[in-house]
Amino acid sequence: MKKNRISIGQQIKDFAANIVVDPFGYEKIIHDNARNFAVSYSKELSVLPNDINLRIIHRKSLLLAFLYTKNKMIKQVELADLVSFFTGTKASERLEQKVRKGIFQFIDDYTKHNSNIPPEAISFHIQSNEDQTYIEVFDAQRQVEQLDVKKLIKYFR
Repeated sequence: MKKNRISIGQQIKDFAANIVVDPFGYEKIIHDNARNFAVSYSKELSVLPNDINLRIIHRKSLLLAFLYTKNKMIKQVELADLVSFFTGTKASERLEQKVRKGIFQFIDDYTKHNSNIPPEAISFHIQSNEDQTYIEVFDAQRQVEQLDVKKLIKYFR
């Protein structure tokens, strides 16, 4: 009887897929963009920047994003604003497509590695404070895990 064993080559490939190297400082760029985004909206909405939480969800091929503060939705975020959040630049049609594709790919890849969670059940909560930006993954209302910002880098280069 033949055993189903993963080859060493496949094990190395799977391991290498999870390694993220940041030689160009993208992590700091993403943090700076996220922080600037939070500070900008905090002034507009009269809330503290650390209280702003960006939530991104995938519903029936739609990408939806909302700003929350203390578990209260305060504003729906347009794709052009997500471009600013992820790239720090003004939106263009090309950048909007790149950001949309990057977010969908990130969600698809995440759910492939967590096969018990369908893409429509996941939401990503991104928050930034003075020191770091972090991502929390939720399945409905339950937090599944916290991810390092480095996981986003390959989707938005």
